[in-house]
Amino acid sequence: MSTVTVVVIIWNALLFAALATVLVRRERLLQWITQLDGQQGLERVASVDDGWAAFLKEHPELTDR
Repeated sequence: MSTVTVVVIIWNALLFAALATVLVRRERLLQWITQLDGQQGLERVASVDDGWAAFLKEHPELTDR
């Protein structure tokens, strides 16, 4: 076996292990990602939407309506 083949096999094994870890722990991983900023999921989206709606209300020329 050549060195390139061994490196490719090791690389593929590492990628497969990372994929398997993500699939097994996906719920916990998603929970961790959404809590990075100290807020949870939809609350953060709602606050951003509220700010954007207030901005558009102040600038009606930016809407197509």
